[in-house]
Amino acid sequence: MDNEQFCKRITLDLFPEENKKNSEMFICPFCHKLIFNPTSDQQGHLFCYNCISFYLEQNQNNHICPIGGEELNKNDITQFKLFNSIFSKTELKCPNENCKWIGVMESLPSHLKNECLKEKVSCPNKKNGCEEYLPRDEFKSHIKVCNFREVKCPYNCDNKNIILNKLKDHYKICPNYTILC
Repeated sequence: MDNEQFCKRITLDLFPEENKKNSEMFICPFCHKLIFNPTSDQQGHLFCYNCISFYLEQNQNNHICPIGGEELNKNDITQFKLFNSIFSKTELKCPNENCKWIGVMESLPSHLKNECLKEKVSCPNKKNGCEEYLPRDEFKSHIKVCNFREVKCPYNCDNKNIILNKLKDHYKICPNYTILC
């Protein structure tokens, strides 16, 4: 998952109730997601670079800040480099429904990639054509029934890695397949 996709998963409701008011500064007033490529106006209001750029392009004559109501000038928009270091220590919840994890922002990518049982990931049989994306905690049951899992030929030929939904095609060339007279 790239950084922009990750940011778009973070919304204000993921911050613990006691931190919500302070955490509003991390949410873009345009897309209502975690600010990606943070930029700031002269008053210190933060926006996603893409969101503020689109807003300024679409509203050629009327550049009003959605936070403070001041006039915005494209030349006054600057990159806010301290954002990530400030935000990385902020506490928030996992974006996946029914996951109880709460931790600091800098630990969330690792939690999602390696630990979260509710994170949707692709089936390990994707290489064989399976297009299922399912929560990690449903993997074991899916793998047992996945039509794209590799199986051994039931007729004990040397072919051990046959994709289950191709097994009937294999029988046409299997030297040990029994044919009824």
